[in-house]
Parts: sequence; structure tokens; C-alpha cells
Amino acid sequence: MAEVLNHPQTATAAETAKQETPATTGSFHLVIDALKLNDLNTIFGLVGIPITDLARLARAEGMRFIGFRP
Repeated sequence: MAEVLNHPQTATAAETAKQETPATTGSFHLVIDALKLNDLNTIFGLVGIPITDLARLARAEGMRFIGFRP
């Protein structure tokens, strides 16, 4: 029991995750950055699973996503 009390405090799981999680750049981030560099601020597309993350990230970056279904 004395060994447990003598150990320095360990980081919580949330603190560990915050420290170990590197900033990531996914392919959608690269697409959005390329569009913004070319002064494009609106994306038109079909709404669906493959495009959902792109639309969400684009909107978070201030771009417009206009989705439609045929």
C-alpha cells in the first residue's frame, strides 16, 4: 500500500488523450484548403455518406454546401 501512495499522480485518460493526439490533416481538409486558395466558397453535390464529412468540414470552415438529390 505504501508503494501506491508514494507514486506521483498519474495523468487521467482525458489528459493523456489530449497530450498524445496529434493534429491530423485528412484528405478532406486538403480539398477544402485547395478550394479556398482558389477563391471557391460554394460546393454543389449529391448528399450521401461519402460526402457527409466533406460537407460538414466545409461548413465548419465557412464554405457553403448546396446538396441535392436527383
